[in-house]
Amino acid sequence: MEHNLSESQKRLEVLKSHVSRDEDFVTAASILESLPTPFVALSPSGDLIDLNRAAADLFEIDQENAVGQPAEEVFSAGCAHTLRKITQRSTDFCVVSRATLNHAGRDYATRAAPLIHDEIVRGAVIVIDLSTPSAPARNLAPVRAADGAGYWVPIYIPTTGEGPDATFHFR
Repeated sequence: MEHNLSESQKRLEVLKSHVSRDEDFVTAASILESLPTPFVALSPSGDLIDLNRAAADLFEIDQENAVGQPAEEVFSAGCAHTLRKITQRSTDFCVVSRATLNHAGRDYATRAAPLIHDEIVRGAVIVIDLSTPSAPARNLAPVRAADGAGYWVPIYIPTTGEGPDATFHFR
């Protein structure tokens, strides 16, 4: 055990020597900018606080000019609405929220967490999951029964495991 502790201490000293050469080398901003996962931070009023390069690429927006703008001026109307709604839920209740964001004909799972600084909720950080496949289109409109006695109402139930999704019809 003592040998493992000394090895860990040596590794820690090596790491500290690398970081101390350039103390600004590793910052929270540089870490977030390096992530391949898109993230967006919005204020409670819906203004864009920050986004990383992956988010700017996804939404095809100018990263530098977008910061500080209202969500409606940066994102499409549907995206702005979803981002504002998930931000409001996270900031109002101080919880992690989930939502589906539709952009360019594809659905993305999103999670928002309260952005807290100095013990005050300043907004929400929203992470966009690029690996979420687009949801299949479903026709969920009521269908008139063949005997004319009513309508079939399809109900779409997505599965959480492997296998096909199911659609059930109730009359």
